[in-house]
Amino acid sequence: MIDLSFGYLDNVFTVGGGEEGDYQKMQVPKQDELRFEPVSLFRGGPLKTDGQGYAEVELQLPNYIGSVRVMVAAAAGGRYGRAEQDVLVRAPVMVLPTLPRVLRPHDQITVPVTIFALGEDPGEVEVSLGAVGPVRIMGPAKQLITFDGEDSVEVFFRLAAQQQIGTAEIVISATAQAGGDYTSRERTALPIRAANPYLYLVEEKIVDEGAAVTFTVPPPGVPGTERMRLSISPWQGMNIEHRLQWLIRYPYLCLEQITSAVSPIVLARAGPL
Repeated sequence: MIDLSFGYLDNVFTVGGGEEGDYQKMQVPKQDELRFEPVSLFRGGPLKTDGQGYAEVELQLPNYIGSVRVMVAAAAGGRYGRAEQDVLVRAPVMVLPTLPRVLRPHDQITVPVTIFALGEDPGEVEVSLGAVGPVRIMGPAKQLITFDGEDSVEVFFRLAAQQQIGTAEIVISATAQAGGDYTSRERTALPIRAANPYLYLVEEKIVDEGAAVTFTVPPPGVPGTERMRLSISPWQGMNIEHRLQWLIRYPYLCLEQITSAVSPIVLARAGPL
């Protein structure tokens, strides 16, 4: 069940597709980053081989652990060829954190971090957690572990989202002293999004000539999302702009709802409201 009173799925889950794009832009901070950065490198040519057909190329990979595909195209004397091969990218020590796709203000989570030893025993390893943005670390930010012949060890950290929306950068590092002081580092962009849609509160009062009125300011909401507007007019406010926005941004985009949104627009163009 998603929000018993109100709420939308796009506030809780990150999904693909272009539906409800304008509404999501308002709900989701623009500074959200890609969760998984693509790895795509290109070495410009031409690159000449030796007499045996061998050539050596150096490429600087980003912070990436996994498998990459190396592809080569060749040409000589009007003849062409290609080759490809999967190459395993690994390190003596690997870090694998498990983080949610999104948090909401005041959420508290436990972050499991698995450290893998892929080579010789790395000895004592220091695992640290760093966070920048609208989150805070609860408890220790560093832990020391030893493998004792095991292939992997799991540790846990605690994080809490603050009363703010934005994107936090979570950095988890593992430093092994044995074998040349190697450090494995994993960065993750973690969005902090509001749990509920925007709420519009309207208060209207009639002011007599020479009189004064007082308006009550609503309780503060999520910092950075509050706006207030004061309008003075000889006519009663209809708040028509807000209702038109609901008509345009109706969140349930099945065919029936899309076509139903056209009827009021046609009627509005046909005559006076």
